[in-house]
Amino acid sequence: MPIRSLVASALFAVVASLGCNFIMNPDGDGVFRCDNPDDCDVPLADALADKRGQSRCAAAGGGGGGFTQSQDNKVCSVLDKEDVSCNPAPYANDDSIPVSKTYNDALAQASAYSCAQELYGSAGCPPNGSACNEGLELRTYESLIGDADNPEQGEVQVCAPKGVAAVAGNSAVRGFDVLDQHCRSYFCDESFVCNRGSGTSSGWRCVRCDPDKAYGNGGCGTMYLQGAPSTVYTDGTCEEVASADKTDFGPVVKAPAPSP
Repeated sequence: MPIRSLVASALFAVVASLGCNFIMNPDGDGVFRCDNPDDCDVPLADALADKRGQSRCAAAGGGGGGFTQSQDNKVCSVLDKEDVSCNPAPYANDDSIPVSKTYNDALAQASAYSCAQELYGSAGCPPNGSACNEGLELRTYESLIGDADNPEQGEVQVCAPKGVAAVAGNSAVRGFDVLDQHCRSYFCDESFVCNRGSGTSSGWRCVRCDPDKAYGNGGCGTMYLQGAPSTVYTDGTCEEVASADKTDFGPVVKAPAPSP
């Protein structure tokens, strides 16, 4: 029997013994057929081991290997893990894990999330009249604004370094630099943010940012506080296996000293 046939027979025997409903593409391109996501967990085990991804079983949408888009030709793929929470509510009185302590420390520096008049025109602050300081440009974007418990979406103007998606602090997104960093650290990827969203299944989840959405609801942005990027952002250590209890943070931004 040819070597390829021997390998295929051995693989089929292993798969059958595991009770999985997938088969490899007979052309040997590494694509796995499936009926539901659970069928993908074994063949994609290595890709899922770091807890940053989840399997999906869906129509392939055409392409190589003879697969066509239909319910009878579904294949396995890996998506970003969709249930990583960034909800601060459970952390209200718990400083035992890094994200909780950092978030509570940030809320204690509430005035760091607004700009005093003398900072207008600097990065992360409103323009001074209609102008930004040298080297900065006026950026207009959508953000959550208003009351923290019941925010709305609105247009915000902020001075920003050229080409940087700088966002300003306000009462509705106070502490979001911490929540965004929690998501960045979990996924080891700066494109992740905390999406407040709505509902128990879609709200307060770490997602890849979308430039077409409002900041705080999945939109992109790096928060600037007191004229500079928030110091909670840090590369930190990328854990081999992600854990929401082991995300890394820099120090929180201190509130400015009160005027004498």
